[in-house]
Amino acid sequence: MGPREQPSLELAEKVLPTPLLKALRRLFAQRLDGCMLVGGTALAGFYAGHRRSDDLDLFTAGGTSQTAAVLAVRGLEGMGARIEVRQNSGSYFRALCALEGHDFTVDVSAAPAAFRAGRSVTLEGGLAVADLDLLLVLKAAALLSRASEKDLYDLRWILARRPKMTIAGLLASAAVFDAGADAENLLISLTGTELDEESCGFGLKGASKERIFLEVCDFKAGLVRGLRALAKKGPPSPIADLVKRARRLKGDA
Repeated sequence: MGPREQPSLELAEKVLPTPLLKALRRLFAQRLDGCMLVGGTALAGFYAGHRRSDDLDLFTAGGTSQTAAVLAVRGLEGMGARIEVRQNSGSYFRALCALEGHDFTVDVSAAPAAFRAGRSVTLEGGLAVADLDLLLVLKAAALLSRASEKDLYDLRWILARRPKMTIAGLLASAAVFDAGADAENLLISLTGTELDEESCGFGLKGASKERIFLEVCDFKAGLVRGLRALAKKGPPSPIADLVKRARRLKGDA
């Protein structure tokens, strides 16, 4: 599938599990205000179609928006879903759901900073999806705390559509959401994370976990190389070039 700058409901209908999309549509049919879909399902389901994603991550503006979104998730029982609440506070809600034989999780987080950092696009039925620039901001910021295989794979896909993006530019994007985003913190997070091939089984048919593992390892190595160069005040290089250099060095080893 070709690169997309705008979210596509048509793509979502092709790549997302039917029960998951049905639940998502039901949620936003409640006319949720100050709520948007973010995370892997937003990217994979509405832009990229590059991997499987079985979770719903919702960001709200907090307050009444958070309350309304949580009530909407609980209301999925009205369409036959089984809801098992795992965590519920004023700012975060997590539930395990099952609908028509499909299990998935729903996370609802009060994240007003996300609404200041970017925008969402509203599709048919009121379904609000974070735009691609905001997903870049959020995925870049996520590396500061977890640097997971999925986050790296997703960010790699987005940056393939931003070929001139530099490490400094990536840090600036992350800082829009997380003021603590700097080269030192990101380098600590990346170098302190051990990637696991067994965690890379989220690819579509034809994309083996071995191949995905190599891709995210190369991408991570490129980021680390760029961060170290930035610390030495070296010339900014596009991340795509850094990844290519890391791959060549790995091949020469």
